[in-house]
Amino acid sequence: MKYITTLIITFIFCQLTFLGQKRKYEYITDRNLNQIKSLEQLKSIEHADGNLRTIIKKIQNTDNSSALDSLVEEVVALRTPESFLFVANYCCRYIDYSKPNEFTHMARKINRQAAYKALNKYYLENFYTAGFHPVLYHALIYESIREKYKSKMDSSCFYISQANKNGIKKAEKDCFIKIQINDQNINFMYQNFYKFEFLNKPPQNRLDTLVNKIENLVLKRRNMDTTSIKLTVDSIGQLKTQSAYCYLYTFSVRKPNEFKGDLNPMNGIIKRFGGLKAINTYYLKGKLTNYLNKNKYDPIAEKILKDNAPLCFFCAADTTEESQTYFMNKIDSRFQDEKIIETINYFSDLNRYGGFSHYQVALDSISETIGQMSFVVDRKYNLCREVPAKFPGEITLGVLMNTSEGSVEKSYKIQLGILPAGKKYKPEDLNYLKFISSTISPGFIKIQRKKCGDKDE
Repeated sequence: MKYITTLIITFIFCQLTFLGQKRKYEYITDRNLNQIKSLEQLKSIEHADGNLRTIIKKIQNTDNSSALDSLVEEVVALRTPESFLFVANYCCRYIDYSKPNEFTHMARKINRQAAYKALNKYYLENFYTAGFHPVLYHALIYESIREKYKSKMDSSCFYISQANKNGIKKAEKDCFIKIQINDQNINFMYQNFYKFEFLNKPPQNRLDTLVNKIENLVLKRRNMDTTSIKLTVDSIGQLKTQSAYCYLYTFSVRKPNEFKGDLNPMNGIIKRFGGLKAINTYYLKGKLTNYLNKNKYDPIAEKILKDNAPLCFFCAADTTEESQTYFMNKIDSRFQDEKIIETINYFSDLNRYGGFSHYQVALDSISETIGQMSFVVDRKYNLCREVPAKFPGEITLGVLMNTSEGSVEKSYKIQLGILPAGKKYKPEDLNYLKFISSTISPGFIKIQRKKCGDKDE
């Protein structure tokens, strides 16, 4: 009953932005977790009892490994909603340690073997016994806690200092795949003017209304009200939002004479009736003042515009491999990446298997361990079993995995044999594997199985 009451209170606090306060609350998700910079932003801490606050203070003030293990287990053992959320959000979401702050500093102390053992003990009823490889053990606990307690984790929230000022964006369902606009791909946008992510039809915000007004004025070419167009273009600039800047920049700077289809009504109109002036006034602080009256851009002006190009997107259909790649790039698979790379590195020393001639044992161990991870759907090397690998050389492991945001297929390049910087080397120098890089690779596994005639796995 206490837990349900706490959840209801948390829900209400997350939903409301209080009058007279600058705080706005958001639910913690896999994507926004790393926006948190301090513990004061966590609502679970704000509502925590004295016991949890005391233990957290002790954790902050100690760096002793044994003491941290005991304290972390003590937090989980409290078994309160706040203590669970505090540990689960650290252990069962991806933490970006490249952003050092109070939040990530605490993450390094919480995200320990003891935390996973405690979660297994108190929340999974010791479902996983000892004997698992540490990387696999962490991955199993991570997935099991998320599967069983995801709704509880998603009930926690944090506050952000400012609301999003960029206006309403397109709903995710209306923009399944977003592609960044550049001078090359803009010319492929000929099917629908409102493919732009920053525009909505019917209008949903001020920018949409102003753009719709210009469109109607432009379509009446015979009696075009140029004064109204100039005023409307300036009004768009006055919005000073990223979306408004994207609109002005796209139609004033990005090769307007090459626009096709539904983009033709805007062909040169925005630039001709004050687009560059609005950009200069409201976004570039007058940097273009000396170049606005020239027939051609001065090289300096071109550089200024290029250096200040806004990040804008348009929506594409999910029909091609290229589109799948764009879609998969949107998905946050950093935790899965981390566990797969850790596994490759763990089995990298070939000396334990008898040297480089037994590399296949290491590759099999990597594949088997990764295959046991609950988020992995399939995996396959780009080498058929009957074909020996070259030493030194490279091999690629394709992995199809599930995340909370969708499926991702990636390939992981592994170097077989590490050569010294010089040309001379001893045979034992080859006795190592090394992870090189990973990339989005939709269809990789299917292609490799076809090449091997499905003889493998």
